[in-house]
Amino acid sequence: MITVAACLALTAAALTAAPPAGAVSKAVAPAPDPSICKMAGGYYQNHLDPQYFYTCDLAYRPTLAKCPGDLWFNEDPDVVVCDLPENVRAYGTGGTVATQQARLRKLPLKVIGLSATLNPGIVGEKVTFTSYGNVTLCTATAVAISRDKATATCDSQGALGDLGATLDGLLRGYKVTVANDPRTATGTIALL
Repeated sequence: MITVAACLALTAAALTAAPPAGAVSKAVAPAPDPSICKMAGGYYQNHLDPQYFYTCDLAYRPTLAKCPGDLWFNEDPDVVVCDLPENVRAYGTGGTVATQQARLRKLPLKVIGLSATLNPGIVGEKVTFTSYGNVTLCTATAVAISRDKATATCDSQGALGDLGATLDGLLRGYKVTVANDPRTATGTIALL
C-alpha cells in the first residue's frame, strides 16, 4: 500500500519533469466536473482503469493521477490509498471477455464449471449464468485475478426443472450477464 500523498508526490515529480526537446506544453486548468468530483477536495477512482484516480480541488476540478507499479486506487472511505488489486473494488461497466465450456451431469441434472473471464471494471458485481431456456443456473461475484482480468465461476445448484425442456436449453449453451450491464456472453455445455 502507498498513501495518496506519496502517490501525488510521485505524480507531481513526473509532471514537473522537463518535457522532451521540441515539445510544446500548454497548462490548462480542467473544467469543473461534478460527475467525477462528488465532493470538493476528494479522491476518486477512475472507473475505466482502477490504476488511475482523480484528485479534486475545491472548485470540483479533477486532475488525473496514477498509482505506482501495479497498485490500484482504493477509494474506500476508511482507506483511500493505492493498494493491492485484491483489496480494491473496481467500478464501471466492464463486460465479459470469454467463457469456458461447462459440463452437464445427468443425474442429478447439474451444470458444473460455469465460468466467465471478465474485464476488471466489474470486480464485486453479481454475475448471472442462465440457460438458453432462461433457467437461472447460478450466480457468482466477480473477483480480480490480475490487473487486467476478473473471473466468476459457479456450479448450478438444486433441481433444474422439467428435464426435457431444461435439457434442450442446456445443450444449446449458457448466457452470462453482469448486473447493470446490458451486454451478454455465451458459453457451451458438454454432456458428461
